[in-house]
Formats: sequence, structure tokens, C-alpha cells
Amino acid sequence: MQQKSSSEIKDFSIPIQRLILFGFKNHLDRNALYINSEYFTYSDLFQRIAGIVDRLNKYTTVDSIGVYCNNDVETYCATIAVGIVGAAFVPLNTKFPNARNRKICEQSGLKLILSSSPILFLNEITTEAKVISISANSLSITNYSIDELLSLTSKETYNNYSTILFTSGTTGEPKGVPLTKQNINYFFDYQLRNYD
Repeated sequence: MQQKSSSEIKDFSIPIQRLILFGFKNHLDRNALYINSEYFTYSDLFQRIAGIVDRLNKYTTVDSIGVYCNNDVETYCATIAVGIVGAAFVPLNTKFPNARNRKICEQSGLKLILSSSPILFLNEITTEAKVISISANSLSITNYSIDELLSLTSKETYNNYSTILFTSGTTGEPKGVPLTKQNINYFFDYQLRNYD
């Protein structure tokens, strides 16, 4: 990365999901992601994000939502959708043993988990949380516009958490480290202001 010389000031109160959706709005036909030998445009990603938001809006408000992190487009879209509905994103690593993911679910009090993996497989890590399929064939086409999703992000409370990451520390037991939306915005602002 090359450091930029400009020192433009960003508004830290704008949630990162809003900035992402503004970018989508301006570049719908451009390629946004290349994964598993396939290109996805911003429009493709938006349709998936809107489908996930639509599924999440059918449930009562939750503070945190787990995402079983597979290397696929649905997982990337889920991380954005979780932020749009105002919940904290809790990553569940596919390479972790089931016992570790189970402890993460318990400690973060997850009530919802999104997964593009077969749902039956996830019964091994939780019996408390509702597991929602986000596989490509399970998502419906929605009539959301980008502006409608932008309006959802403006309703976010700014003092809540964006992400809860789990570390092992010295004990080997998972410990949650919450990051606020402001923490995430400062990080991205610094990156955008200082690097290409």
C-alpha cells in the first residue's frame, strides 16, 4: 500500500454499511468480487444482501448475529446485512472445532446464526440459536431499493457493537472482544485517508 498525501476528513458518524451501499449505488454494473472462479457485480451482491436483510427482518431485534464463515459470496454479503439490521457480527470459523464454536455461541448469547452450510451440520454447535440458511437457492428476490436499505442503516444506534471477535488469550478459552461501530469507522477512515 502506498500512503496518500491528502488529509480529507471523514464523518465518523456514518456507519460503514452506508458507505458500502453508497458505493454500490454508483457502480451497480461493475465487478465487485471474484470468488470461487466467479465474478459478482455490485448488483449481484446487493440482491443477496437485500435477500438476507429481508430474512432477518422477519425476526425480532437481536443484539448479535453469528455468521458461519464459509469462503463464499453469501458469507461476505451476510456480514454487511448483519450491520444493516443494526446487530453485531459474530464470526464462527469453519476451521474451529465444534466445541470452540459452541463456546462462542454461548458466550455471545447468539439467538440467530446465518449459514450457507447445511443447517443440520450446525446443530452440533448450538441448540439455542435459530439457524437461517443463506444459500443462494434459499434467498428470495426482494423489492428493496438501495435507498430503502440506506434508510435502515440510518436508524442504527451509534453506540452499539459492530463486531465481536473471539481470541484465545493465554487460557485457550475463547474471550469476546467487542468493537464498536465507531472503532470500525475510525479504522476505515484511517485506511482511506492514508493508503491507496
